[in-house]
Amino acid sequence: MKKPAARFVLPAIALALLLMLPSAAAARAGGGQNYGEDGWSGGGGEGGGGDGLGYLFLWLIQLAFRQPLIGIPLLLAGVIVVSRIGKAAGTGNQYRTIERAGREAGARRQADVAGRLDAISKRDPAFDQALFLRRIHKGFLEVQAAWSAQDFTAVSRFLSDGVRERFTMQAEMLREEGIRNVIEDVSIQSSSIVAVESDDFFDTIHVEISARGKDSDLDFSTGRVIRGGANSPFTEYWSFLRRPGAVTPATGGLIEGSCPNCGAPLSISDRGKCENCDSIVSSGEYDWVLAEITQSSEWGTAADPSIIPGYSDMVSRDPAFNLQHIEDRASVIFWRFIRAHFEGSPDPLRKVSLPSFIPSFEESLRFSTEDGWWLFFKDAAVGAVEVQSIETAGSDPDAQDHIEVLIRWSARNARRNSAGRIRNAGDRTIRPIVYHLVRNRSVVTSRERAFLSSHCQACGAPYTGGESGNCDYCGRVLNDGSQDWVLASTGRYDASKMRPASVDAFARSSLIPPEMLLGAMAGAMFADGAIDPSEEKLLADFAKSRGISPRTVSEITASVRAGEKTLPVPSTREETVEILGAMARMILADGRMSNEEIELLSSFGEASGLTRADVMLIVSGQREQLFRQARRILENGR
Repeated sequence: MKKPAARFVLPAIALALLLMLPSAAAARAGGGQNYGEDGWSGGGGEGGGGDGLGYLFLWLIQLAFRQPLIGIPLLLAGVIVVSRIGKAAGTGNQYRTIERAGREAGARRQADVAGRLDAISKRDPAFDQALFLRRIHKGFLEVQAAWSAQDFTAVSRFLSDGVRERFTMQAEMLREEGIRNVIEDVSIQSSSIVAVESDDFFDTIHVEISARGKDSDLDFSTGRVIRGGANSPFTEYWSFLRRPGAVTPATGGLIEGSCPNCGAPLSISDRGKCENCDSIVSSGEYDWVLAEITQSSEWGTAADPSIIPGYSDMVSRDPAFNLQHIEDRASVIFWRFIRAHFEGSPDPLRKVSLPSFIPSFEESLRFSTEDGWWLFFKDAAVGAVEVQSIETAGSDPDAQDHIEVLIRWSARNARRNSAGRIRNAGDRTIRPIVYHLVRNRSVVTSRERAFLSSHCQACGAPYTGGESGNCDYCGRVLNDGSQDWVLASTGRYDASKMRPASVDAFARSSLIPPEMLLGAMAGAMFADGAIDPSEEKLLADFAKSRGISPRTVSEITASVRAGEKTLPVPSTREETVEILGAMARMILADGRMSNEEIELLSSFGEASGLTRADVMLIVSGQREQLFRQARRILENGR
């Protein structure tokens, strides 16, 4: 009874499989008609390959009926082979389409930069890109000299408060440690304008600067070399802002030391005003102001405002709202946070944080203090400051708006006592932190004081003293959200924020920093107590392909080995899937995924409890989405 059944049932199954084959193959090959490829048939003559396959399968069907034991296995093997060829060709077509769309999007970005610069030139006929870059070169070299001298008086004229606060507090803490950091033999290798943004209130130009210099530490009193440095290359991105109505000064401006409004030699009051004409010169109203410095490994994640949740709602209610102002303000708060830890006192934070934040900060200081030695963060360095989300309040005028700002920084844990002695400086580790900032709903951004982030928004006086949350000049309360954004709380950057939707692969824009993805993966791989050499190589290779410096990689691995809880390691299957999706989307933006990158994703997935098949399914899903988006870009422009 079995043998006759086999003679009819098995050929029937083979026939069914064959009948399924054309539709499956056509679905995969048909997705690329807009790319101009011929699909899996190879495209030799007009359908010749397809006819050959058709005759072959007819012969195999006949063989399956006549000699089932031979014909059916051959037929099944043929189905599998052709299916895999079709699948590979379909996947290859997707990669090619994604790569082509990426090139198209890149060309449009370059055209957009050129168009925006042309628009600036039309509003300001004296604006010239070459002249602008020469001015930036002068300012860059002056800043390096000011840093080495640890005196920023001469360059404060073109610095935002956030940048000046960063430089000043770093220098003050080094001085109190008896150290002077110097950078010598500085030379600019190249510079270029890489991005331009414009709105009704500000033009922003981002400049990539590649330079070389010798970075050393000297004894502050004697000048003795404590740490010598080689002449090494470095790249930074400097962001300059100016009001759209401003014009290039004919006789020089802020960088040259002249008031861009009245032309007088510039002497600035502590309120940021020219002492000759009383103009607030560092507001961007008259000339370019340096508002942010971003390290090269962080630059690729500069976010397009449109992908930040809540951005459009905020701008519709506060037209002068500007991300650079928020990031400048957050930078001021951060460096006061670092200074507070250095001093072992909350005083530096009192003017920039809610009163309710201070008790929790004091408690953290007490918790970290042992025998008169308290924890502080030595050699703190910021990679980037980026707005992650914005939540506007309801109609209640007493309600507060909320902003989440991610600060990516690194430092070494050390201890300090009241005598100023320091001990136990550990390895440098990476430690992202999320600041939750609040501001009263009724407050709107002042375009004149947008970059006076450590000045009273009411009278313009600088923040001095630290024992109260009031302005020491006019008495106005500064720390309740009635003047500017203030710190309400801090939190971890957790894995739940790493969603693929936050990565706009074609815009090269992301709310997810690549090194945070790398950190999440390293943390998961280290869960068993070790990262084997092959996994370390996979992490290093990915870092190199994404411009993440070896120093950052070492900070990440040091963090996971030290058991630091600062990196966003996934705690659920859902978070693992989100991270894999975000990583896959970032990798696939180049239109390809190497075997090494597949191994990296698989190692992470398996360390987090997923199978290799799960990983490949996630990759396939992200590739399909990018392919559809790529076709829209090529067909419709977006």
